[in-house]
Amino acid sequence: MAFLRDHVREGREGKCEDYQLPGVMERLEAALARTEREYVRLGLTVDTSYPVDTDSGLLEEEEESEIDKTLRCSSRQVSVPEFTSTQRPTGQARREVSRSPSPVPRRRSKSPSPVSVSRRAYSHSRSPSPSTSRPISPVAATQVYKNAMDGIRSSSTRSVLQPVTQVARRNTVGQVEEEMDDWLEDDLGSEKKRKRPSEETFGDTKKVKSLSSRRENLSPTPAFSIDLTSSPTLRQVPAKVSTNKLSKAKKGHQYQPKIYQSLPPTRPASPSFLFNPPPSSPSQSVTPNIPLPRPSTLPTPSTLPTTRVRVSVVGEMFLIPVPHPDHTVRWLAGEASARYYRQFGSEPALRLTTSDGAGLDPGDLVTHVVQGTEPLTGVVTSWNCKPAEERYRDTCKDMARPCFRNICDRLSLMATTNILSINIPLKKQHAEPIFHCLKSNTGLRELHLSRCKLTDPTLALLVPLLPTLSYLSTLDLSQNLLSLHSLQVLSTHHLSSLSHLSLSSNPLGDLSLPALTTLLSTGPITSLQLSRCLFTRSLFQSGRPDFAVAMKQSKLKVLDFSHNEFGEIGLEILLKCLPSTLTSLDLTACISSTSTSPQNLGNHLSSYCSEGNPDCDLTSLSLSCLSLTDSTLPSLLSCLPHCGRLSSLSLSHNPITASGMVTLLSSLVDHSVPLTRLECAQLKTTSHNFWADKTVVAEVEDRLESLLASNCSRLELLILPDHVDQVVSLKKVWDKAWGSRSSHSRDGMGNVVLSVQ
Repeated sequence: MAFLRDHVREGREGKCEDYQLPGVMERLEAALARTEREYVRLGLTVDTSYPVDTDSGLLEEEEESEIDKTLRCSSRQVSVPEFTSTQRPTGQARREVSRSPSPVPRRRSKSPSPVSVSRRAYSHSRSPSPSTSRPISPVAATQVYKNAMDGIRSSSTRSVLQPVTQVARRNTVGQVEEEMDDWLEDDLGSEKKRKRPSEETFGDTKKVKSLSSRRENLSPTPAFSIDLTSSPTLRQVPAKVSTNKLSKAKKGHQYQPKIYQSLPPTRPASPSFLFNPPPSSPSQSVTPNIPLPRPSTLPTPSTLPTTRVRVSVVGEMFLIPVPHPDHTVRWLAGEASARYYRQFGSEPALRLTTSDGAGLDPGDLVTHVVQGTEPLTGVVTSWNCKPAEERYRDTCKDMARPCFRNICDRLSLMATTNILSINIPLKKQHAEPIFHCLKSNTGLRELHLSRCKLTDPTLALLVPLLPTLSYLSTLDLSQNLLSLHSLQVLSTHHLSSLSHLSLSSNPLGDLSLPALTTLLSTGPITSLQLSRCLFTRSLFQSGRPDFAVAMKQSKLKVLDFSHNEFGEIGLEILLKCLPSTLTSLDLTACISSTSTSPQNLGNHLSSYCSEGNPDCDLTSLSLSCLSLTDSTLPSLLSCLPHCGRLSSLSLSHNPITASGMVTLLSSLVDHSVPLTRLECAQLKTTSHNFWADKTVVAEVEDRLESLLASNCSRLELLILPDHVDQVVSLKKVWDKAWGSRSSHSRDGMGNVVLSVQ
C-alpha cells in the first residue's frame, strides 16, 4: 500500500513523464483504493507508514548503517560491495515491518519510471509476487498488484472451520525473500539477471549474525497450529497455490504466505490436539497424525443394554429402566418413589426387598442384585408430606377451587392435636381439596366429619385415601346422607388401624347386614356406632349366621344400636349375636313406645350376661325407652348377679314408678353392684306418675341410704323425676352421705340431678 501511495504521490507531482501516459494514474489510484478497502476488511490499519527500501547503492549503504547498533558489532569496519535491489545477498534479511508507524517517513530516491519503483518486496505480503523475465510496463505492474490482491481475497474467503496452519517466523521470512527474488528486476537496466550471491560472499559475518538474532527477537517462539473446530470429521485443506499467470512458483514452495506470518505475534497461538500442521520446511519435524475413532464407533448410552426392573409400591407396579450399570439400589428406590408421587401425589420413603423378603442394601448395584425379571417390593417406611394446610392451599390453586380460611385453621390445628374435626356442610367440589391434602398423612389420628351432609359421590373421594392414613384410629361419619352404597364401598377397603367407626344417623337400611359383616371381618374395629340407621328386625333376614360369626370373632367393646326399631324379636336375635367382650351396650329405643312391655327381654339379657367368666365385661348398659314397667323389671334385674363390673345403668323414660325404684335399689345392695351412675329420668308430663304412691317414699329413702352406706357403693350420680315434697327428703340423705361435695341441680326436662362435685 505504501508502494502504491508513493507512485500516486510522485505521479501527481509530475516528476516522471511515464506517469502522464494514458491510463497509468487511473489504474494506480484504483489499485490503491482496492488495497485500502482490502486492508480495512481484514482489520488492518491503512494509516501506518511503512519503512521503504531504495534501489540505489548509496541509499543501501545508508540503510545498512541504520541497523540497530545493539545487534551488530561496531569494532570492525568491512567494506560492503554495492548491489542493485535485485542483487542483494540471499543470506541478508530485509528490514522487518515495524508495528508502529514511522514518525518521519524516509524519502526514497527518484527513479526514472514506475517500473523501477515497483521492484520492492515486503516481508508482510500474503502471497508470492509474480516473476517475469521481460521488462514490465507500468500497466503490467498494476496488473501484478491486482493479482496479488486477488490472492489475498481468495485466501480470506477460506472457511473458518478449516484448521489454520502457521509456520515458523524465521522460515517465513526467508521464504518470502527467496520468492521475491524471482520477480524483482535490475534497476540499472541489465538485460541478464544476476543471481544473488551466497552468504559466503559477505565479509562481515557478524552482520549476518545480528540480522539472524534480530529475526529471533521478533519471533522468539515457534508458532503452534490453531484448531478452530473439534469435529473429528473435518479434514485438512491444503493451502491454495497461486494460479496467477504472471507468477512462476519455485519447486518446493507450494504454500501461500500469510499476512500474520510477517507480523510479530502478540501471544503464542493455542496448540491443536486434533491435527498436526504440514511442515513449513524440509527441516521441520513431521509428527504423525494419531488416528481417532469414528463417531459411530464411540460407545453411547443408547447402544448400551438397558435393564428393566419391576417394583411394586403399595399395590402399584412400576417398570423402571436402568440406563447405566453403575446405578445403585438407592437410585432405584428414589425412582420408584418419584413415579409413585407423580401418579398419586404422595412421596413414600421406600426400602426395597425381593419377592422372598430379602432386603437390599442401598449401596449395591442394581445389576448385581436383580436377576432376570424378578420383581421387587417397595416397603413404605414413611411418607414425605408437606403440612396439610400448605397442601390444601396448593390443591385449591391447582383445582381452581376456593380456599376457605376456617378450613385452613382446622388443618393448622390438626398439626398439633392430630385431630381434624369439620362440622360444616361440604359440597363435592369443596370436599375434594380437603380430602386430597389428607392423603398419606401419618400424623392424623381422628377424623370427624359429622353433620357435613356428605353424599355417596363425596364419600367416594375419601374412601380410597383412608388406607394411606396408616395411623387413623377414629372415623366419624355420623349425621350425613350416606346410603348402603357408601357402606359397601367402605367395607371393601382394609383399614388396619381403624378402631372407632361411627355411621350413626345415616339411612343405611335393612340390606346393610352383609356389608357390616365384611366390615367387622376385615378391620380391628372395637367401637361401632349404628344409631338411627333405619334398621328393623328385617335386618337379620339374610346373612344372619355370617353376621353372628363375625360378631363373635370380633373385638367389639362398644356397640350402639340405639333408636332402631328392632322390636322384641329383633333384640332377641341381636342379643344372641353379641360378643362376650362388650363393655358398653346401648339398646335405647329399640322397641317402639307404642308396643307392649317386653316380657322376655330380661331373660335374653340375663342369658347373655351369664356367658361371663364368672361376670360379663359390661360396664355401661342403656335400656332407656324400652317400655319397661314395674312388672317386667324383676326379670330384667336377674342379670345383675352376672354384672360385677357394671358402673352405669340407664332406665330413663320407662314407665317405672317409685315401687320399681325400691326393687332396683334393693337388688343393687343385695348383689353388691359397683354402680356409679343411675338414671331414671322421665318427661315432666309423666313425672307425677312416678311419685303417685306416696307410701313408698320412705322406703326409697331407706334403700338409698343403705346403698350409699355400703362398702361396694360408688354412686355419684342419681337422676330422678322431680317432686317438691318427696324429693326434699332424698336430698337430705344425699347431703348426709357426701357432705360438702353434695350437689343438687335440674336438667332440661325437670328432673332432679343429685351429683358429687
